[in-house]
Amino acid sequence: MTTAASAASAASPIDLTLGGRYPTLLRDVREYWFEGVSAHALAPDSAAIKRWFTRDEDNDRYCRQVNTYLPILHEIGEQHAPQQLQDDSRRLIADPTRRPLDTLSMILLLDQIARNCFRGPESGVVFRVYDGLARDLALRALFPVTYRRWHRPATTAAAGDPPSPLPRREWYDGDHDHDHDHDHPLDISGDDARLDELPLFRYHLGYRMWFYLPLMHSESRTLHAWLAERFQSMRADLDGLQPSGSSTPPRTEQDLQAARGMAAFNAKFAREHRDIIERFGRYPHRNEALGRPSTAEEEHYLKNGGLTFASG
Repeated sequence: MTTAASAASAASPIDLTLGGRYPTLLRDVREYWFEGVSAHALAPDSAAIKRWFTRDEDNDRYCRQVNTYLPILHEIGEQHAPQQLQDDSRRLIADPTRRPLDTLSMILLLDQIARNCFRGPESGVVFRVYDGLARDLALRALFPVTYRRWHRPATTAAAGDPPSPLPRREWYDGDHDHDHDHDHPLDISGDDARLDELPLFRYHLGYRMWFYLPLMHSESRTLHAWLAERFQSMRADLDGLQPSGSSTPPRTEQDLQAARGMAAFNAKFAREHRDIIERFGRYPHRNEALGRPSTAEEEHYLKNGGLTFASG
């Protein structure tokens, strides 16, 4: 693609239905991803967990079909320029708080289904393009007040507003210069209207957890700290529940134990990711796909059983 064509493509608004050719896109994503998953269960069953977290060639093949998701991801990727991440994310979903299910679907498309479509040497596009878009949507959904404070144009900032403590690029990821000494935690206690706390998602881990995966895929220590806070909130919500015969459906002690086990599994999975970021400042298993040279310590880690999360 020529420079002029690339610029024109990057400037083109991303249409949620991509020119009207995919009008049922977001509904289709939900129906595919949550097939067989109860809309009322506290936690997904083992069959759903296996389908989501086990690499399966049939699922990958389905996602790559010409009439499913690969062409859509190509169109989004071709139109996206990294410096326009915020604008492109808003074109996909202008206001996540007003479209919670569509926001969930778009996060699934960008953060999960993209991984089905691009494996191995092709996975670099996931890390460079789709992860950033998914992360921006997730951050707007989970930390709306903080997001607005960070991204308010300087000309409209209220008097006395504190300056952003991090470069804006650090909001999305920390893999630009791998110098994470400037990663600072922020006070996020004032955030309200979080999508993961809506009744639709709060006690439905099979939906709620997908808002968190884009942060887990980040290479920013700050976002991993925020992710830990959201998992703590999830656990607190579940700990506050009691068995109930009057709920719909009835909630048993066995249901609660299954949900708490699922929450603990997610938190452990997040800690494993965070430990790698704390140690290396990035995911070494992505280096080859991103064309990044590995350090001697990273090479030793990868050659001696270091976690790669199926290279995602």
